[in-house]
Amino acid sequence: NIVSLAEIDKFVVEMVEGGSWPAWLNNKPALMRAYKKTILKDGDGDDWVEKHEFHALLLNIFWFNKLWQVFAQIDTGADRRIDVREFQAGMGQLGLHLT
Repeated sequence: NIVSLAEIDKFVVEMVEGGSWPAWLNNKPALMRAYKKTILKDGDGDDWVEKHEFHALLLNIFWFNKLWQVFAQIDTGADRRIDVREFQAGMGQLGLHLT
């Protein structure tokens, strides 16, 4: 009833290769962030995702991959850094508007 990061990674790869999930969900940096949030914030702080944490893991995988996609679109310099203008554009893409 527990899984490691390696097992989660394998699961994601298999879901994408099997056609159940879109290819954009197979993103290692986003997966690592989803895993870390799940174990450190949503879970009990150990290195394993337990059954009761799995729902949070799935939400985090989708959310961090969506953020990664938006970030990649607004990072016009492709340097993994954004300026204020790019940040505001990204917020708009997420449906958030800054005044």
